[in-house]
Amino acid sequence: MSVSAARFAAIPPSDIGTAEPVWASWLERQGPWPRPHFDVEVLLVLAAHPDDEVLGAGGMMSSAIAAGVDVVTV
Repeated sequence: MSVSAARFAAIPPSDIGTAEPVWASWLERQGPWPRPHFDVEVLLVLAAHPDDEVLGAGGMMSSAIAAGVDVVTV
């Protein structure tokens, strides 16, 4: 194990990043998310690698489909 990996492994998970309750509290205070408006009939999503369209634009694609927009991925 490298020195940096060993140092990271020695940190308890509770000390890494922001605790989930903090994120959940922040999210609750944000209010309703704005609904996107699509002024197109077809949404073309270009992705360089497999799964890039889902990881990078999955939420937008889902919203577009719910709004009746045809979604095409390449």
